[in-house]
Amino acid sequence: MQEFEVVQDFVSASARVLSEDELVEAFDKAIQKLGFTHFSCASMMDYNNPVPGSIFITKLPESWTSRYLDKNYHQQDAVLDAVQNRNVPVIWENMHVRNRFQKKILKEASECGLKNGISVQLFVPGFIPTTFSVSSEEQDFDRDSYLLLHLLCVYFHEAVLRVREESGSPQFEKKELTGREKECLYWAASGKSDTDIADILSISKHTVHFHIENAKRKFNLSTRIQTVVRAILSCSITP
Repeated sequence: MQEFEVVQDFVSASARVLSEDELVEAFDKAIQKLGFTHFSCASMMDYNNPVPGSIFITKLPESWTSRYLDKNYHQQDAVLDAVQNRNVPVIWENMHVRNRFQKKILKEASECGLKNGISVQLFVPGFIPTTFSVSSEEQDFDRDSYLLLHLLCVYFHEAVLRVREESGSPQFEKKELTGREKECLYWAASGKSDTDIADILSISKHTVHFHIENAKRKFNLSTRIQTVVRAILSCSITP
């Protein structure tokens, strides 16, 4: 019961904070009471090339953050693999590790003080999916804290979005796309080529290109990838 009060206190605090710094301070205090020391809240993206509106808030050892970014570890991270399309937390010690390189990443993280923890992916329409991880410098910790940590992560993420909205941070404007433009972008988001999309929609490859180019102009973007990402973030399409 005392541990659940930690969550209640943080939920109350998160509703009152006026800045991300205040939120980080409140969250840090909460997880320390549960025996955890580090966390990261980051949009699913290339962390070295963040997109507008993305989240990258961390309290991690500087040595680990620098190494992770310098070596592009996000491309092979077992944690990011494990949390995709799941709504429940992933416990690190129970993760499936695909290869030796992923084992190497986890070993280096442990050496930097991230020995064990949980990660969960959070979904909010109009925003990039976010991976939230909370870790401990101890290999063993109270397993009853998993649910509590999950709740803390959800309320932290919600508070970040509220603070950004109240501070006037730019949101993604939804564009009026035609039905065909949405269809073409949807299949482009699924990795389909113009030829593939043409076959699926029973139209010509030239017509597919025409609709995607129109969408690019509406978003005032220069590449197909940027347009697909912006269409998803603005809820113009749902992949």
